[in-house]
Amino acid sequence: MSSKAAATALLCLVLGACAQAPTSAPPAAPQPAPRSAIPVAPVATATVYQVVRPASELRMLVMKGGILSRFGHNHVIGGPVISGRVMVQENLSRSSFQLDIDLAALEIDNPDWRQEEGADFASTPSAEDIAGTHENMLGEKVLDIGKYPTASIESVGILGQLPEFSVLARVTLKGKSKSIPVPVRLDLGVGQLTASGEFTLTQSDFGIEPFSILLGAISVQDDIRIRYRIVANPAD
Repeated sequence: MSSKAAATALLCLVLGACAQAPTSAPPAAPQPAPRSAIPVAPVATATVYQVVRPASELRMLVMKGGILSRFGHNHVIGGPVISGRVMVQENLSRSSFQLDIDLAALEIDNPDWRQEEGADFASTPSAEDIAGTHENMLGEKVLDIGKYPTASIESVGILGQLPEFSVLARVTLKGKSKSIPVPVRLDLGVGQLTASGEFTLTQSDFGIEPFSILLGAISVQDDIRIRYRIVANPAD
């Protein structure tokens, strides 16, 4: 199933939008609001957490492609770039979050990250390679941070129970939004929340043409694997 189809199916499950009323039935009694409806403001039963940016990490794995891919490098992009807040309610389906990602602060090919990611990242890009990749990534053809300095992720609906569940998340990048199913593992400790998981984002869904040279002989794959770890403390 494609990511678009998966997102649509999950949205139907979460929001209950797939059922259609019979055309000849008498008027139905008023129905309760969907369980996944997200309050626009914190409620008395919610605990609000603020993301601790230095302790949180986003990591994106960008893989090379093309018939001459052996001359290119896979890249690890990320860093402590996430800020925002999480609102947790006893009824998990009514919880929510709003996150922002500081695109200008993204780092490329930290040597420790490459070592941690294993054999696919065993090559060592030169300083010139890293600088060129960073410039291309932030430029108009890719992230265009001059116009869009941040990306955002917000919850649309939640399906499942602690500690592992699925969130339908609305990702806004370069002025375009798409809903993506995101698996979440949530650990609620004493005075701290930690959320982690992994999902795939497709660049072309956001109007980004994956970088390529030599008529595509060396290129970047359209799909990017994203891992995240978010640490948050109760808001003051």
